[in-house]
Amino acid sequence: MKICISVGQGGHLDQSLQIKQAFKGHEKFFVTAFSKITSSLKNDEDVYFVREHFGQNSSSNIIKTFLLILYQIYTIPHSIYILLKMNPDVIICNGGPASLTLTYLGKILGINIIYLESLTRIDDISLRAKLIYPISDLFLVQWKSLEKKYEKAKYWGKVI
Repeated sequence: MKICISVGQGGHLDQSLQIKQAFKGHEKFFVTAFSKITSSLKNDEDVYFVREHFGQNSSSNIIKTFLLILYQIYTIPHSIYILLKMNPDVIICNGGPASLTLTYLGKILGINIIYLESLTRIDDISLRAKLIYPISDLFLVQWKSLEKKYEKAKYWGKVI
């Protein structure tokens, strides 16, 4: 099985690196936005970088939303290239700027989508999770309370 792991930086990346042992024996590759933190992946992993998310430091929610939409449009060609070149069987994501475009394009191409919500999401799921939830084939949460709140959600324990 070929696995695409789409991650952001910081905690999202740490969480994904902790679960990568579960994929031992399978071909895997990472897709993430390039940053100082994620650049270290290239030393040990097969990784594809998309442009760093722009507009994240804006103080206006309207500007952030507009720039996020532009970013998603901007990443479409690169995401298509990665998916067609690597042809994964499944995309596992836990957020990050590139995951939204990648998962929707993956779904169109018939790729299974697994979303792993962050451990920090206790009371409700993130906006990105809410957008990926409808197309996910498996939606994992790390708190039992969220499993009860979302019909498709599954609780298999905590990753970290």
